[in-house]
Amino acid sequence: MIKMDNGTACTDKMFLLDDKDIELIVRLLHQELDAVSDIIERNQNQDINWLDRADHCEDLIIQLLK
Repeated sequence: MIKMDNGTACTDKMFLLDDKDIELIVRLLHQELDAVSDIIERNQNQDINWLDRADHCEDLIIQLLK
């Protein structure tokens, strides 16, 4: 179970993610990472925005699976 907030300083906007929620989010992040990886492989100039997006997806997956 993970406690999440909406990014504001207001603590009453917190919510909990159960294991099913986390599993779904991780699956979606893996799909996004696969799509971005395909774009990076096809793109010869290695656009930094796509590389940053891939790194961010990987970081989110790692954090959610802790």
